[in-house]
Amino acid sequence: MEGNESLLDAFRREVREKTGLIVDVPERLVYVAHVDNRDEDAHSASELPARQDLATFFVFEVTKFRGELSPADPDHFILDAAFLTRSKAIERLRELPSRVLREPIVEALNGDAPLGSVWLYQRRSGSDEFIGRIPAISHRINNVQKQDPRQLRERGLLLLGCLVAALLVLGIVLVGIIAAAHPHLF
Repeated sequence: MEGNESLLDAFRREVREKTGLIVDVPERLVYVAHVDNRDEDAHSASELPARQDLATFFVFEVTKFRGELSPADPDHFILDAAFLTRSKAIERLRELPSRVLREPIVEALNGDAPLGSVWLYQRRSGSDEFIGRIPAISHRINNVQKQDPRQLRERGLLLLGCLVAALLVLGIVLVGIIAAAHPHLF
């Protein structure tokens, strides 16, 4: 996200830059991947500790769009775009070196992970370590009624942990926005 950009604005801009397509709104959340990239062993060229940060990726399903495929990525990461069958997309995605980029999308496309799951990774010494996956919770009332109270309490604690993590990420984003808008405060 850039400056005072909302998540929806960032989504629209990224899709346009990476594919050339114009999208109004996503249909649904496929997954979220969170990377703790605070590698204490990493150093910059000047031997100072490297910048330590957190990154959160939101991946949405899109079925309605306008325009033609014509990527114009200002970072030059995306050089080409194409529509692929699910099996061909999975085949290509499995070749990606980064676990963060590979695992969540392949499992989602295979139907092995519930939509809306949160994937947690730590980047240490240049490699991505999988910490865990928090599955999306079913909203079917029958599933909730059949679970024992201990499971419900554990899920409640997990949800509380997710809420706290989300609030922390939001706080970091807000501090970044405030720092960009009012650098004299920092």
